[in-house]
Amino acid sequence: MPSPIYGETTVILAYRCVDLLWRPVGGLVRFVLVQHPTYGPLMLLATDVSWDPLDVIVRYAYRFKIELGFRQAVHVLGSYAYHFWMMAMEPLRRTGGNQFMHHRTERYRQQVRRELAA
Repeated sequence: MPSPIYGETTVILAYRCVDLLWRPVGGLVRFVLVQHPTYGPLMLLATDVSWDPLDVIVRYAYRFKIELGFRQAVHVLGSYAYHFWMMAMEPLRRTGGNQFMHHRTERYRQQVRRELAA
């Protein structure tokens, strides 16, 4: 069949679809074995056996595009940057970023150390 992904209009894919019982999942799993002329053999799986094998191939293609978008957001744009926070902390103003730990009690400093170690 012609490849339904990435605008590959001249690429022809060979695929085989097999539904098998997979004990870790506890039910039937649809395995779609794909032979791509450039990328080689791929094994895709779906727990919804009602999906057409072409749907499985297309959805995996979208999955990788979405993951690339998240990776770009994380590494290039700095989205989802980790900010340390715990319940015992007092909220800071938007422009104030210092907790002044030397002004806090020893118990509070211990809580912060415990959270950082986690």
